[in-house]
Amino acid sequence: MTKYDRLGRTEMLAQAARDRRRRDMTALQELLAKVEAGVKYETMGHTLLCQKAFPKPEDFDGSREAYANSNAQLAVLAWRNGSLDAAKALHKAVLLGYYVAEMGNNSKSMGWSVRIVNTEGDYQSGIGGSNLARAWLIAIIKALIAQEATT
Repeated sequence: MTKYDRLGRTEMLAQAARDRRRRDMTALQELLAKVEAGVKYETMGHTLLCQKAFPKPEDFDGSREAYANSNAQLAVLAWRNGSLDAAKALHKAVLLGYYVAEMGNNSKSMGWSVRIVNTEGDYQSGIGGSNLARAWLIAIIKALIAQEATT
């Protein structure tokens, strides 16, 4: 007997959604730790981590084009390639109501930093050393974790 067997359909779906979020949250935290630590993207395990942190939408058709435009692939491109286009597209896809407030480089102390703010004034910052896209990805992940913590 699973934990879902005792629940009604509505409760079962709600519990499954909470479990999925919990898994995503763990993956987001693990991804954040790796990107903040400056771990170089190099293995299939890193791709799988991005896929856990940014799961496929329910209407995902499995095509190459759908994967290339997926949030997981955008995270990979921002992390591995330093793609600002990917970081910007990921930001637009997953962070409604957030905008970039500051972006700058203080090369003597910390390198590139990005600060994103939502309409309530809550903000998240990312520091990415020599990689602006990495800093932006860090800020995005921190904002997603903060959102999940408040729901």
